[in-house]
Amino acid sequence: MNLNKNQTTRISFIVLILFMSCTIGYAAINQNTIWHDHGIVFPTVNATTGYWVGTTQIITNTRAATFTTLDTGQGANELYDMNQDVLTTSDVNFTSVEADEYFLNAVNITDSIPLKEASYIIETDGTFIRAINGTTGATDYSGTNQTALINQVCAISPNNGIVVLKAGQYVSTGSIVITTMGLTLSGEGYNTLLNSSLLGAAQETIIIDADFVTVRSLRIIDSSEDSIATSNNNNLKIYDNYIFNSGEEAIFLDTSDRSWVFNNYVSGYAEDVAGSPGIQLSARCDRNTVTNNLIKTGNGPGVGVQGSQNIVSQNKIYNGTGANWKGVELRQDAGEGTHYNLITNNQIWRGASYGVDVQANCEDNTISSNSIRSTTSGINVNADRTKLEGNIVFNSTSFDIWLNDGSELSIMNNLVYGGSSRSLQIDGTVTEVTIIGNKFMSKPVYIQGQYITFTGNTITLSTNKGLDLNGIDYSTITGNTIKDNNGQGIHLRGNGQYNLIDNNLIVETATTPTQNPGIQVDVGCLNNTIISNEILGHGTAITNNGSTKIKDNVGYTAAGDTRYNAGNLEMWNSTAWIVIGP
Repeated sequence: MNLNKNQTTRISFIVLILFMSCTIGYAAINQNTIWHDHGIVFPTVNATTGYWVGTTQIITNTRAATFTTLDTGQGANELYDMNQDVLTTSDVNFTSVEADEYFLNAVNITDSIPLKEASYIIETDGTFIRAINGTTGATDYSGTNQTALINQVCAISPNNGIVVLKAGQYVSTGSIVITTMGLTLSGEGYNTLLNSSLLGAAQETIIIDADFVTVRSLRIIDSSEDSIATSNNNNLKIYDNYIFNSGEEAIFLDTSDRSWVFNNYVSGYAEDVAGSPGIQLSARCDRNTVTNNLIKTGNGPGVGVQGSQNIVSQNKIYNGTGANWKGVELRQDAGEGTHYNLITNNQIWRGASYGVDVQANCEDNTISSNSIRSTTSGINVNADRTKLEGNIVFNSTSFDIWLNDGSELSIMNNLVYGGSSRSLQIDGTVTEVTIIGNKFMSKPVYIQGQYITFTGNTITLSTNKGLDLNGIDYSTITGNTIKDNNGQGIHLRGNGQYNLIDNNLIVETATTPTQNPGIQVDVGCLNNTIISNEILGHGTAITNNGSTKIKDNVGYTAAGDTRYNAGNLEMWNSTAWIVIGP
């Protein structure tokens, strides 16, 4: 294709730049796809044959670069035959490129980094291994000790260099240790296999011992300890790896900050040490992101978090194999605490323990917009100022949401249904909980504790009572809709006192009001107020405790009789609506 100054400089086409003759200086860029969401500036392209990598992919002579639009900025007669050759005497610079943007799931990793030549390309036939110099094309190193050669090449590569492991099986006889800052160790995906079955006990397959390192596109099997591990290193990227059958963690970060772990496939972990997470942020790991990983079939948490300001998002975690399994576990970090983490948009299912477990002393964390099903308890909380927002929790074998301990907790806009025991369980040591805008279905809500605000919620289709308040004090139950349950709408018991129950709509709790009333207050519950509630088709059972205030409620009995009451301790003498005494 010829271009002149009268033609547009932005045209759509596919560039297939073939091998060029070095004698005339043509660029030899092998085929692939360049990913970016808008124009970027490419450096002068003038290369010999070899391996070139961008930020996310290897370009080899078997893959093609696909440009959707190019603007060269060169004018007429300076770009020749775009289906084949670029004349190097013009040193063509692409001033903008519009290309198909590439997302790894929902993570855009198309950074504007120029293409870089690989430092070394390593290939193997399963036994013999050789390292090809990425600049000269010469074989600089070869032999049969695969781990030793890979370590040698990683050590001599320059900072920010690239080591490519071609497809093939590499048998690990020791740990691969990366000590070069900024090094990228890249395979060619599933077909680059690191077989760790010959590793001795307690040996990691890959140890990262430098900052800004990237490990990507490898398949790792049968590690005796961790498959990929690091300690005290920051700004790492670990992605696009397939990791099977790790003795402990598949990916282990210790005291690591600002690192990304994404798009990894993890299957089989904690096989030797029960309780080891599939992906672990351990001991003061701060501001890391764990996203878009698939983690399954392990006897430990899918993701374990110790540290602060981390994000765990859009992971799929499922098929836990033992009692030590949890979807995501936030565990106390003795060094600085586990605070201000965001656990969001994960899918967690089929495990023998908690979907999300927030342990003691893990304050100020947010659990939002997750889908959790078929676990023992969907979400378990033991720490102050935890926020549960917009989650869907269903089919738990015990409590869907369980607040064991903590204060200043927030439960907002969650959908909870289908559990085997209780939709929400709040234990007696819990204080200052705000529960707003949730929908609880099929099982009762059980609340102990003090200073509880329960407002704007719906409880429906419970196989038992709707709202069970056992020993609750100084709390407000207001503006809720409680309907079609098979028991009391609201049952206040356990010597609860100084509670306000007002402006609730309670509908069809049962067909016999004297047995299953709309609101029931038991003996020993003192100084409570029941005001301005509307009860349809039921009675209000009030055990004669001598200090309950009942005012301005409206009741419509099953027989269609309308009853009102007003004033302190003023009650209608009608068993169709109010029951006095035990």
